[in-house]
Amino acid sequence: MTRLDLSRMAPSDGSVALRSLTRRFASVLRPPIAEDRPAAHDDLVQRIGPDGHSAVDHALHVVRSLTLIDRAIEQVMISDDPILHPAVTDDHARWVEDHGPPPEPDDVLADLAAASERLAARVDRVPATEWWRPGRVARDGGTVSAHDLLREAVGTAVTHLRDAERTVAALRGRSA
Repeated sequence: MTRLDLSRMAPSDGSVALRSLTRRFASVLRPPIAEDRPAAHDDLVQRIGPDGHSAVDHALHVVRSLTLIDRAIEQVMISDDPILHPAVTDDHARWVEDHGPPPEPDDVLADLAAASERLAARVDRVPATEWWRPGRVARDGGTVSAHDLLREAVGTAVTHLRDAERTVAALRGRSA
């Protein structure tokens, strides 16, 4: 799937998108369902889909990505030309395979609410003239701006929201 073009996204738009994530992921992980079937839906969103990840996995990946990118934006804002972890620009490098029991959807949504609000609050505090401050990615030495990092955060979140939606739809199709 083609990644969302965020080249013209203003930081204020990024802040709004970040603040909408919990609601948007909740519509996937906690949609209105019959009261006698909540456990069935929890099982559905925790089951592995065709892409090898569950809907909860995708939401948890967004939490981890936002946390990492938030820290990278902080580094760019407080240091001149900091060296950043390669995963800040590599979505695949941010995947963490967890072999424990799947986390509860409500716990992941709470973590997502905290991570997205923390990053959105940081975005709101950055002066408009500072969004072009650079950092260097450790692996390849490429330069990224704070604005590039924000676009990466929003792009990752939207991509994995869509992946979570597709996962649930595919699993519903199989279980129907």
